[in-house]
Amino acid sequence: FTQVAILLVGYGVTHDQKTRQYGPGSLEVRSLNQFFIYALHRICVFSVVYIVGLFLEELQSRRQFLRRVVMADQQHQIIREKTKNSALQRELLENMLPPSVVAQLQRQNFDVASRDSLRDLSHRHLGV
Repeated sequence: FTQVAILLVGYGVTHDQKTRQYGPGSLEVRSLNQFFIYALHRICVFSVVYIVGLFLEELQSRRQFLRRVVMADQQHQIIREKTKNSALQRELLENMLPPSVVAQLQRQNFDVASRDSLRDLSHRHLGV
């Protein structure tokens, strides 16, 4: 914006000086007019390119933000489902196994390495 303002003020002052000095239809005034149009054209083209670049950058930034929001929502849904599944898993195991065995499995994060570890769990329980 400041470049355009400087160009306009400079053009106005210089045009008045050249018109008084050489006359309104002189070669100097016409070349000044051509230079002004050329410079104004370049400034407009660069401004449009710059604005389009800013727009595309803003668009990309918004897309990234929306992706992050969707990913966070999906992560929350996964965590909710895992929590619900682990509660359901514990409830089902408590219906089938004694609470002490379920507690031991939960301490191991329900990770049973082999059948021997399952036997150890069941042998420690008095009812089995």
